[in-house]
Parts: sequence; structure tokens; C-alpha cells
Amino acid sequence: MVGTDPPLGRSGPASTGWVPRVFVGKHDRQLDEKGRLAIPAEYVKQFDGPEGERKLVLTPGKAGCIWLVTPKYWEEKFEEIARQYSSAIPDEFYHFCQERDVDKAGRLLLDEKARLLANLPDPAAGTAVQVVVAGSGRYIQIWRRDVYDTRASSPGAFAQAVRP
Repeated sequence: MVGTDPPLGRSGPASTGWVPRVFVGKHDRQLDEKGRLAIPAEYVKQFDGPEGERKLVLTPGKAGCIWLVTPKYWEEKFEEIARQYSSAIPDEFYHFCQERDVDKAGRLLLDEKARLLANLPDPAAGTAVQVVVAGSGRYIQIWRRDVYDTRASSPGAFAQAVRP
């Protein structure tokens, strides 16, 4: 089993049934007209915090995507993540981060400030906003689908890229 720490709100060894927080897989999604993103159910299961609260920290990602991280991972790694960004304004990285609740339906609001991080249009304007939600180990990436598709490897090419 991958991982050593139990998800938020759960404790104990693997035999107690906890699932490690490792996000894997790629999912195609569309923002609803209010800008909400339906998070894949297998990811949502890993968000349970104290008293059932479900929160994520939304941060700028690399290469024009958005990262979603659990509060626990944020607490452990926020300084390391922030050091990857350089700006004329000290600590500006934090100005673009947001703590967000995941609603009971497993949706997360991507407001205008968040959408700008991945150059996502406003879904209220009537444009279908297609995104890719991709598990990346300890965090989740959100990409505009056309950007992801132009950058991603085909499965065959990726399989050939495996280092010996």
C-alpha cells in the first residue's frame, strides 16, 4: 500500500480501512454555469477532515494549471511549494492561493481569480469550459483541456519514455 499517513480525520494502520492520500488518474470534466468543478468521487473520499469538513487549498500550478492540495499537505509543504515561484513582489505566491470548501455534491468553486490561473473562460458567458482533473500523487492538477491535450504524451509515447 502506498503512503504512510492516514487521511484527515482518520487514524490507524492500513488494517483499519483508511486509504492513503495519493491521487491518481485523469478525468475529463466541464465547469457548470456557476464555475463549479465536480471533483472525481475517488478524490473526494480522501478529503474528510475533522467533523466531516472537506477543504482544499487552491494554488497556482506549474505551466499554467491549478493545483489542489489537502490542508495537511499544504501545512507540510507550503514553503517548499512557494519557493518554486519568483516575483517582483515578495511572497506574491500566497496572494493567489485560496482555501476552498468542497460542497456535499463534491464540487469546488473556481471563481474568476482561480480561473485566471489556468486561463479558463467564464462559464456564465455561455461557453462550455472543458478541463482535465489529474491526480499527481499528493496533489491534484486542473488543466484547460486543450492545453493539456497539446502537452500530454500519448500512452504509447509515455510507455516508451520509461527510464531503464
